[in-house]
Amino acid sequence: MRRLFRDYAYATSFSDTMVEHARALVEPLIGQRALGPASQVIEIASNDGYLLQFYQQRGIPVLGIEPAANIAELAVKTKGIPTLVEFFDERLARRLAAEGRLADVIHAHNVFAHVPDPNSFVAGIRHVLKPGGVAVIEAPYVRELIAKLEFDTIYHEHFSYYSLSAVEALCRRHGLMICDLELLPIHGGSLRLFVAHAGQHASGRVVDLLAEEKSAGLLAFDHYRDFGERVTGLKQQLIALLRRLKAEGLRIAA
Repeated sequence: MRRLFRDYAYATSFSDTMVEHARALVEPLIGQRALGPASQVIEIASNDGYLLQFYQQRGIPVLGIEPAANIAELAVKTKGIPTLVEFFDERLARRLAAEGRLADVIHAHNVFAHVPDPNSFVAGIRHVLKPGGVAVIEAPYVRELIAKLEFDTIYHEHFSYYSLSAVEALCRRHGLMICDLELLPIHGGSLRLFVAHAGQHASGRVVDLLAEEKSAGLLAFDHYRDFGERVTGLKQQLIALLRRLKAEGLRIAA
């Protein structure tokens, strides 16, 4: 993983959709959390500063953490986003906390699936999150992956695919809790989780979705066992369709 992400080819600002997705999240969050010049926002896997720029434009101090040196340089040079060229884990979080660099808001968007050690990652969030702060985590939702046969979202950069139940247990293990959530259509269906230090109230959305997952069998291996066979069946259906269309003399363009 460290070799893969030290020099990365993708800058998120290339995608107008992702930039707008970030802006639409940040602007209301600034008001809801009463963020200002005395606040601190940290983004894990901050890429080229596509999200942090919206905080910085409002005079809110930001810090990006991005392992790809070429992308971090882009964030600094094109957007003026201070960026650490590091992988985020518990070791780095302890160092930041010792330096007094604690966050009112932490963002971790489309990075959780890439993490080989989720325990170190979540423990790191606990160390660097201020009391009363919130971490916003977005990750592809395994329920949608299974239900919609989204095998195209499975690729070499991903280590894991998460249910709410899995993340809830992981957070609880490290003194955190999921206090609210949103279901998003982006990336074929994603979870947006609002994570805080333990002891707060979980919204009805969290309670309801945990119950839905249990009822639907997401906590049992059987729910996932036949996924490969279903993908093979879809492949066979597609090949049969293409052959039929060709036999009818129709043209196929891709």
